[in-house]
Amino acid sequence: MVTRVEVPLHRDKYAAFVRENQGKHRCSECDKPIEVLRRHFWLGIPKHHHKCWAGSLAARRNQRTDGLLTGAGVARLLKVGETTIGRWRKSGRLAKPVKVERGTSLRHPSQMKQIVGRH
Repeated sequence: MVTRVEVPLHRDKYAAFVRENQGKHRCSECDKPIEVLRRHFWLGIPKHHHKCWAGSLAARRNQRTDGLLTGAGVARLLKVGETTIGRWRKSGRLAKPVKVERGTSLRHPSQMKQIVGRH
C-alpha cells in the first residue's frame, strides 16, 4: 500500500522559504498579505498583488505628469481613431515625437495645433 505525503519534506528549502515568508509581506497598494509561492525563491517576492499591479498602478503609470501625450492621448485630443494616428505617423503627417520612453512615442500638445489645421 502506497501512502501519499501531503506535507512538504523538511529538506525542501523552497517549501521552507514559503513557510518562512508566508504572511510576512503585504501589498503596498491594498495592504493585503501577498501569497508567497515557490517561484518567489528565485524571482523575489512581489511588492504588489497582480490585480493591484494590473489595475490601479497601471492607471497611475499611464497618467503623465509632464504633459506629454501618447498615441492614444493624441487620438482622443483630435477625436480620431488610434489606427488613424498610426497611419499619420507612418506617412509623416505627425511631427517627430519629443521623447520615446520604453518604446512609446510621446508628443507635446503644441505639436497637435499644426495637425488640427490640416485635419
